[in-house]
Amino acid sequence: MQVFKLCGKVMWKNRFVLILYLAMFLMMALITAAAFYNSGQATGYAAEKTDIAFFAEEDTPLVEGLRAALAENVNFVDVKDTDAARADALYFRDVSYILRVPKGFTAAFLAGEDPKLEKTSVSGSIAGAYVEAKLSRWLQTADLYVKTGAVTDQAQLVQRIAADMQNTAAVTLTQKDKTSADQQPYLAYYFNFLSYILTAVLISVIAVILQVFNNRDLRRRTFCSPMTQRSYNAQFLLAITAFSIGVWAVMVLGGAIFDRGEFFTPATAFLALNAFVFMLTVTALAFLIGNLTSSREAVGAMANVCALGPSFLGGVFVPQRFLGAGVLAVSRFTPTYWYVKATNLVTSANDLKSADLTPYYGALGIVACFGAAFLALGLVVGKRRRTAE
Repeated sequence: MQVFKLCGKVMWKNRFVLILYLAMFLMMALITAAAFYNSGQATGYAAEKTDIAFFAEEDTPLVEGLRAALAENVNFVDVKDTDAARADALYFRDVSYILRVPKGFTAAFLAGEDPKLEKTSVSGSIAGAYVEAKLSRWLQTADLYVKTGAVTDQAQLVQRIAADMQNTAAVTLTQKDKTSADQQPYLAYYFNFLSYILTAVLISVIAVILQVFNNRDLRRRTFCSPMTQRSYNAQFLLAITAFSIGVWAVMVLGGAIFDRGEFFTPATAFLALNAFVFMLTVTALAFLIGNLTSSREAVGAMANVCALGPSFLGGVFVPQRFLGAGVLAVSRFTPTYWYVKATNLVTSANDLKSADLTPYYGALGIVACFGAAFLALGLVVGKRRRTAE
């Protein structure tokens, strides 16, 4: 077991780097999964008031009515009426909107003219857009009364507008069942994101270890010994598989940190099995990449490509139900797609005992086929590389 022991020595020598690397990715998985999960938790709706500055150069019932209507949705902030003070208030976000009513506005408006209000807002501000919408609605309602001649008295006009502004649409939020496709449990997000972590960690570590064994002098000394090529490959694959199982165990048990109650359920066993099969496939992929590359820089680039690309296409970062048909057609040629599909099948099932898990096992089988193909290619590439040397 010389090769197996040597792999262990290489890993032990770099144990601090490996532990730091593993801890960093574990925290990334936990935090990212929690962020995805919390973003889907809609528990209520509440309108927020926007901070604005209001300047009026005349005091009339119409202007006071406008101020009162805006007060329902805004907070009036005292700002000095100077160019510098107004600019600073917008820059430092003390206010998001500044409104000025010029002198003569009321008389011109009641005469049927179209006087302009002076408006300044933070560029691209959503809060400013809400204020603008409320202001436009109030002015359009007032203009309708003025042009039809239905109301001539300012006080009565303001009362009519206020009554009309009370007609609003009702907002109702519905809370769907936690196991629905639109609101998956925490473990669904965690195990889906785990595919990215496993791919990044295993390729980065295993392929680099293989770089050590691919050293020309070391390889020549190894194959000058009585050790056969089959024994060499078997010991190396056993060593990297043992390492991968350790990474898988740490990552799977890490899911219990944020949600212990949900973790210890029957669904977790199916999710862990899915992750185990995917881990073996990624281990074979790392073995292939290690035989294809000749530098650590190339390994890093391949790890990023193999981790990020399939994650975007396969439904890790964006749920598969939101992806287009063309993207899904391409992603079916990656094991990540089938891994995520298996995870979603488990987490969306209301009762695993009565659910039809045939598609789940089918997805596992496809992932395993990818792993077998990667392993076969890795053995062929490795043999040809040794023959060429």
